[in-house]
Amino acid sequence: MRIERLRLQDAKLDFVDLSLRPQFGARVESLNGVVTGLSNRDGARSQVELDGRVGEFGLARVRGGLAPFSPLDSTDLNVVFRNVDMVPASPYAMKFAGYRIAEGRISLDLRYRVHDSKLQGDNKITIDRLTLGERVDSPDALKLPLELAIAVLKDDQGRIDLGIPVTGDLSDPQFSYGAVVWKAFTNVLARVATAPFRALAGLFGGGSGEKLEVIDFDPGSDRVLPPEREKLQQVAQVLARRAQLRLVVPAQFSEAADGAALRRRAVREEIVRRAGLKLDAGEAPGPLDMGDRHVRAAVRDLYTRRFGEAAWEQAKVAAERSRPPGEASGAAAASSASGAGAAPLRELPVWRRITNAVQGEPQVADGVGFYRGLVRKLEQEAPLDKDALARLGTQRAQGVAAALAQDRRRFFACRGGCAGAGAGRARQAGAVEAGARGALSRPFAAARVGRGGTQSRLMPPPIGVQRITWLMV
Repeated sequence: MRIERLRLQDAKLDFVDLSLRPQFGARVESLNGVVTGLSNRDGARSQVELDGRVGEFGLARVRGGLAPFSPLDSTDLNVVFRNVDMVPASPYAMKFAGYRIAEGRISLDLRYRVHDSKLQGDNKITIDRLTLGERVDSPDALKLPLELAIAVLKDDQGRIDLGIPVTGDLSDPQFSYGAVVWKAFTNVLARVATAPFRALAGLFGGGSGEKLEVIDFDPGSDRVLPPEREKLQQVAQVLARRAQLRLVVPAQFSEAADGAALRRRAVREEIVRRAGLKLDAGEAPGPLDMGDRHVRAAVRDLYTRRFGEAAWEQAKVAAERSRPPGEASGAAAASSASGAGAAPLRELPVWRRITNAVQGEPQVADGVGFYRGLVRKLEQEAPLDKDALARLGTQRAQGVAAALAQDRRRFFACRGGCAGAGAGRARQAGAVEAGARGALSRPFAAARVGRGGTQSRLMPPPIGVQRITWLMV
């Protein structure tokens, strides 16, 4: 049997997915077009051109060829939907995303290729004004901040553009094309929600977004380093093109690495002050010159005040006897373990012994090593203000937020061909604010304390580098 030409006029096509609860149904109305070459002969293929309406303002269009009596053997169709209301598709969103759809319009360019029941589909999806509604419980839903993923994917016109390939076995009785597409879509949302900067960098052609996820700091410092300023410029460009995003800069610090750096600076500042050296406001003390007798005297004075005269004498005796680490106790053990390289008393020349005695120095050959060991002991035992670390974290966050605000103003002031400004429109900025440690929710990338201090979940930073990991809400 063969039908040369079949014309459809004002027909209707109903689609129902019974695998969902609640079930999903859609209707194509005003379906018009032509199907040619209908035949039940083996290998016969028909050509299809159909146009219809979905809902009040949606368009459906089908072009391509298929074997009408064995479509699972050979099908190659292009299916286009334009401006289709997404609210009726809530059953899919409820199952795979855990939300109803409050608003949204979807357009799809789909190409289906089927051979021996194996489906390959290329889906180009454009979604306008997608808004999630109330949350619903679903065992298949992803437990992720999907609102964040949607905000990241939306451009400045509220549009999401995605390419989603799908595959499947049409002979599987459990197969549902709509379910496969929706699951693939929610998987994209999941990847974006867990790595939003990587997604943004990909959308804007900015290379790897991993480097944008964290801002590195020297231990104990709140100064934004030049390489990090470049990152912040790129983040500012992202915010310029995603005005709906709100970026929170958490007040992060490493208790181990930052605490050690703050103690080291405090001890150096105190020694420099006792040695009679003047520092300008905010000036770093720099390395200590242990060859300077005034610095040595300051170390002795501070050590005696912190640990007592007996501890000082004990450290001297342990160094003079060259007692190995572990035999001396307290400060002496710290001094011996420092590798001071002290020589036995009999190896010192007489003039050196006399000079050391007059100056109150220990009778050791390597006085520099000895005093460095004392300074290390002072740094380890130095008291630290209980708010020092939190204050450092806040200063870092404020510095990053200020730099972002400065870059943001520059990019939003651009017009037309301004480099890095995207379309050049002056728009409301994505919000940036500095947060307080422990007072933030939904961390974008959980941080952990490791060898180099505060590290992101990705690659460990260089030794001694702290990191701020963004929160994006």
